[in-house]
Amino acid sequence: FDRNFGFIGANPKALALFPKLADLKVGEKIEGEDFAELGKLLREEQVTYKVSGKFFEADVRCASLNNVKTLWLMDKTAEKENLALLKCDRMELEEIVENKTRDICEMQSKIIMHLAEFIECRDDNTGGHVRRTSFVVRKLMDSLLADKFAGVDETFCEIVSRSAPMHDVGKIGVPDSVLLKNGKLTDEEFTAMKSHAERGGILVEKVLSDIEDKEVFKITKN
Repeated sequence: FDRNFGFIGANPKALALFPKLADLKVGEKIEGEDFAELGKLLREEQVTYKVSGKFFEADVRCASLNNVKTLWLMDKTAEKENLALLKCDRMELEEIVENKTRDICEMQSKIIMHLAEFIECRDDNTGGHVRRTSFVVRKLMDSLLADKFAGVDETFCEIVSRSAPMHDVGKIGVPDSVLLKNGKLTDEEFTAMKSHAERGGILVEKVLSDIEDKEVFKITKN
């Protein structure tokens, strides 16, 4: 094309992409809907061109000697397809990771619940106490969240709720003579019974200290 966008010539590949060029005479300007996209490409208002499932990247080169504008279209279809495949693979991988993470979290919650119920059975408890406590803690967390309580967000509530079944795991270190005693505890026995909270913290520290999420470790231990 000349500097006024008058047609000079086109090779067979250009004619395949823009068949209407075959009807133009040398010097005739590109006008109308048939050449709308071609005009945008030449004026560099548009840098890509899509036709028949193929993607082209446009580049307008000017020859200063004779003011000729040449439109180059580089086929980028393969690159686009590869990028699309990579995007799909990444999305699929992210979905797999998300599902696996959810499965692991559910498995951890079940293990924690069953371990806590097993420990509860030491003092002739059916394990219902663990589930009731977890239920009440979740309700409490939801209430704090709804009231926009300072320092409480969804992540905090989720961690506290999932950790709730572990509140009595320290009982594993309390002697049976104290834990299973019928009747009032002596002062010494009551001190031993109260130690289960601290013992639980020590147990949690041994089990969870190596996890990457330190917030989970801190909240659960507390």
